[in-house]
Amino acid sequence: MQPASQHGTPSSRISFVEAFWMPTAGGAQVLDAKTGLLAKNHHYDAIVVEANKDVGNLHIWSEFDSPKDILEKIICLAQKENVKCVWVQDKLII
Repeated sequence: MQPASQHGTPSSRISFVEAFWMPTAGGAQVLDAKTGLLAKNHHYDAIVVEANKDVGNLHIWSEFDSPKDILEKIICLAQKENVKCVWVQDKLII
């Protein structure tokens, strides 16, 4: 196995937010699809997440967590008990 300095592409690291954007809004942009954004004339899937419940590890600290931190916590730590509402193809299903 090669050390990191001998493989890969320099400065190619992407952030968590970029990794989330690529298959959602980025993918829609590449396909010229009206999805991936909460915008007029776009279709969307979305969830409402309730943090700081008695179950699970999803805790948001508004004094310390940035919007980027909150997104990462929701994606990595949310459980079904945290999901309050779900929309699929613009329709509320839960």
